[in-house]
Amino acid sequence: MDLIIGTGTVAEASRDTMPATGTPGWATDGNPAATIPATDFPAAHYNMVMAEIIQPILDAGLTLDPANWGQLSAAIKALAKQAASGAVVGSPGVLATGDVAGSVLYYSSALSSPAFTYGSTTVGLATTTALTSALGNYLPLGGGNVTGDMDYGDKTKASTVTHRFWSAGPPATGDATPDATVTMTGGTPGTANQGTMKWSLGTFDLTGAGNVLVPDVTDFTTQGALGARVAEGRYISSVAGTGTLRVVSIVRDVGNNLLVTYSDGTTDTFPDTATVEGIFTYGSSSTTTGEGAYWYQKLPSGLIVQGMHCNFTSIGGTHKFPIAFPNQAFQVNGNDIGSTGFVVSAAPANQSSFKLWMGAPTIEFAPTDQDVQCTITAWGY
Repeated sequence: MDLIIGTGTVAEASRDTMPATGTPGWATDGNPAATIPATDFPAAHYNMVMAEIIQPILDAGLTLDPANWGQLSAAIKALAKQAASGAVVGSPGVLATGDVAGSVLYYSSALSSPAFTYGSTTVGLATTTALTSALGNYLPLGGGNVTGDMDYGDKTKASTVTHRFWSAGPPATGDATPDATVTMTGGTPGTANQGTMKWSLGTFDLTGAGNVLVPDVTDFTTQGALGARVAEGRYISSVAGTGTLRVVSIVRDVGNNLLVTYSDGTTDTFPDTATVEGIFTYGSSSTTTGEGAYWYQKLPSGLIVQGMHCNFTSIGGTHKFPIAFPNQAFQVNGNDIGSTGFVVSAAPANQSSFKLWMGAPTIEFAPTDQDVQCTITAWGY
């Protein structure tokens, strides 16, 4: 199809156009007997008819070809196909940056699926039947057993995968709280078993055939199923009996004491073995007292008992304890162990020293010409 090719033609800008006035009518060859003249065919009418024929060919994206007399038919078919595809596929009124309007939706025998064309790209559309056929052995879309391996998540960076479950189907509008949620968070890619799994909003029930295997607390090599009965033999009792409390925490403080917290919030403190037994120290001489053998013991209650063996060539004045009492000296007792058998008396002077004197049954004096041997025992805290 093409415009007229011959002498006397003009360019489009110089073509004749239909008059703006006059009465439109139908053409006739005329009737001389009835004095009806034949219709005059002006160039303007020819131009109008040609323009109407050419425009669909151009709208279909075809180029006028005088050797092709089927262009109008081809144009009508192409425009009809585009119109049908547009009605099915649809197109947004305004395309966002990067969007491409679709043009054709059809079934592709090569792809064995519906196909969609946008721009110069054609993609196949998967149907439910196709998905079931491809994934039926791995992920039944209607439910069932998964018999193959399943890989999901990001293999190049740490990521989190969340699965949500509703017992009565998907939540209603505005109800976004599932019955249970399983969240799996990955660790460093390529490092096995470094992720975590968290269950929330549900009960982790192991009463069925499945069990969680935990290491044996003795050898940490063998594993056994963890249940309430098994746990009682391995760990702290998790189920309190009638009239008893459950232990919820055991920690050691900076003083090496065990702090045990119960299910009612109360706490007991148990000193370590060394503290319970007390600290006992002894020696053959004391650089503190300058005297003979000594000993002392610190008890858990805070009470301190200490003593020493004294051999004085001169008695009287103030003498030092093996160790000073941190708070107060309560009492000091003296006992002569020499051959004379003098009466020895003592009393605390302060937290670190005591006064000592002695005498015969009828005379009190501090001898300077003989040795006096005695033991001293003191109490304080």
